[in-house]
Amino acid sequence: MLTMGILALISNIMLPAINSLYQLRQSVRTYYQDEIGVYQLQIALACGDIDKVKRDSISYHTSESDCIIHIVNNKLISQPGTVDYIHGIDEVRFEVFDNVIYMYYERDGNELSWPIAYEKP
Repeated sequence: MLTMGILALISNIMLPAINSLYQLRQSVRTYYQDEIGVYQLQIALACGDIDKVKRDSISYHTSESDCIIHIVNNKLISQPGTVDYIHGIDEVRFEVFDNVIYMYYERDGNELSWPIAYEKP
């Protein structure tokens, strides 16, 4: 009887701690995946020529095609074709300050921001 009580006490203490560690691990994984996606986006924009920055999209062109970066089905993508940069986001917005293009996006009520490119004068 005493053993069952001790096991119940241990499980009541350990389960919240294990759950917290799992959630932390998931958020760290998401952050690193976002970081990789942003880095790939920065490379794409550095290799192309940016035509227009709007609040919800960026138009740019490469030697091969005209492209647009925007959100579709909670994914930040580049089209034509489909290059996924960031998954599971609720909203994205682009702003320019001092010739630097910043991307702001929201996931689960948290807003994150990244500088992603220089706007050519």
